[in-house]
Amino acid sequence: MRRKTFDLLASLGGIVLVVTLLIAGALATWGYSFADDNVHSQLAQQQITFPAKGSPALASKEIGPYLDQYAGQQLTTGPQA
Repeated sequence: MRRKTFDLLASLGGIVLVVTLLIAGALATWGYSFADDNVHSQLAQQQITFPAKGSPALASKEIGPYLDQYAGQQLTTGPQA
């Protein structure tokens, strides 16, 4: 194989790789956005609210330290869930 042919094939392979990675990145971004929007809208519809700060429901040492930061807030995000 001549050098010119090899260079052409390597360049085309690089272009195909770049296009493939751009498409994969776009699809991954769309998938994240879709999932995030779905989780938010479904949790917002359920209207789940964390107990108020100082509530006996948050007094447990197993869950209290993790849920105190969300006390009194509506559950709308994946990290809160």
